[in-house]
Amino acid sequence: MTDCAPLPRMHDAGMSKAFVREPDEDTPDRLPELPVPPPPNPVTAEGHRQIVDTLAEIDATLAAGAGAAERTEIARLQRERRYWAARLAAAQVTPPPEDAEEIGFGSEVTVLWPGRGEVTLRIVGEDEADPARGLIGWRAPVAVALIGNGTGDAVEVPLTGVTLRLVVLSVWNGQPGEANTRA
Repeated sequence: MTDCAPLPRMHDAGMSKAFVREPDEDTPDRLPELPVPPPPNPVTAEGHRQIVDTLAEIDATLAAGAGAAERTEIARLQRERRYWAARLAAAQVTPPPEDAEEIGFGSEVTVLWPGRGEVTLRIVGEDEADPARGLIGWRAPVAVALIGNGTGDAVEVPLTGVTLRLVVLSVWNGQPGEANTRA
């Protein structure tokens, strides 16, 4: 939200106070809800832990400083808590495919990317996605194109105005933290 100069109150301009609603000081500001993506919500085991940890942090912050915090900050934290609670309620911990060569949710995939060379990506839940770290959401165009393919396959990713052609160099369906002996 941007800060704007407050509008003059209507009754200050000569309007009857009967048509003006004064802010209720006892009610915290309610911010617009954060958009919650439609189900399903597959998450990795790590993604599930991240959601649980985020909720715990928010709860601790609300409990520790709810009285001293500004109403807007409390409203922001409550909104974030509603978002993460909804994401946790819909979360489905989803393991990578059992087939070692099949790309699916949770797979770590190394592709030959035109102009970038070898790029390693991991297909994760939407809330876990961090493209700068090679974590792409399962609904991202690159992930959608890769899912169901395997080593040696060439996939085409339709992007706005261009089609990206990737070649799958390797697939690893182990868990993060396990040694990738295929790399």
